[in-house]
Amino acid sequence: MKIGFSFSLLVAGTLAFYQSHVIASVAIDIFDYQEISAGLYVDPLFTAEEQAQIASNTVAARNRIASFYGDLTATPILIVSSSDERSAKFFRGPLDPGRTYNLPWNQYIPIAPAGNNIDVLAHELVHAETYHRLGFLNSLKSPPMWFIEGVAMQVDFRESRARSYISQGHVLPPVSSLETANQFMSGDRALNYAAAKVEISTWLSSGGYMGLFEFLAKIRNGADFYELFYANAM
Repeated sequence: MKIGFSFSLLVAGTLAFYQSHVIASVAIDIFDYQEISAGLYVDPLFTAEEQAQIASNTVAARNRIASFYGDLTATPILIVSSSDERSAKFFRGPLDPGRTYNLPWNQYIPIAPAGNNIDVLAHELVHAETYHRLGFLNSLKSPPMWFIEGVAMQVDFRESRARSYISQGHVLPPVSSLETANQFMSGDRALNYAAAKVEISTWLSSGGYMGLFEFLAKIRNGADFYELFYANAM
């Protein structure tokens, strides 16, 4: 009983720091969403065919990540809504296609209608896998936001302004100016995503690259992010 009570206090205390959109995601079981496979909750307003397509897209997104980075170990909760109105409770302010909320015990991923595709699912699932492999406390202090977004962009094949900037040879900001979430989400976000994507793709193609999941394991075990990253980007 004492262990259960202590855990309940931890959960309650943690959620007290978050806003209603995060709490709604954690409390998905109180809504009418249906869990059609382990950790995949879908809006009941989807037809059976649409639900099957969402399940198929989720499998395809996981397979894309596995083929690029390796097998996944995270078990995030995915929440897919059929309309912007239904999505609104899971997002703060204007809807993003998808978001990943990183909590001490798991990750929660609400998906808006614009994100109901393999690219966004893969992007957000990489976020969840990164946070999971780092561990909650490590994910709060390391790595920087350009790394978090850059590794997710490798499996996100959407046509976007970021991809256009890269193909057109635009001058990209240095990733040293994109360390924090506030920095990354300021200014022209497409340029920031493009910079992060290029930085990570260059790192991945370097001869000393050890593999993302091994890299994250070393960070979790105490290695300095910058020393390890740039040592393997030479």
